[in-house]
Amino acid sequence: MATAKASSAGVALGQVAVAAVLQSRGDRERIAAMDYARTLAVKNRFAFDKLDVLSLERMCIRTCVGVLRPLEDHYCLLACLSRGTYAHVGSPRRTSSLIK
Repeated sequence: MATAKASSAGVALGQVAVAAVLQSRGDRERIAAMDYARTLAVKNRFAFDKLDVLSLERMCIRTCVGVLRPLEDHYCLLACLSRGTYAHVGSPRRTSSLIK
């Protein structure tokens, strides 16, 4: 499976997880595995770049039984709590309130 080169270690892990999780798995299991991989990367301070926003948005999953939104605020908050980094899109006021 050919994919574009990841700009950061966090996105690289996400791309590997997408390739590794079988499409034949149920949506709930696939979303849970992807969320676990992303949480693992954030908690262990894998590097994320501000330019990763488009790559993360492509990993979004929306089905009738579940949703995975890589740009949700809880990943950014988790990165702040673990002193890591995460690509985040939001208003400057909203982002600065999470960093304080």
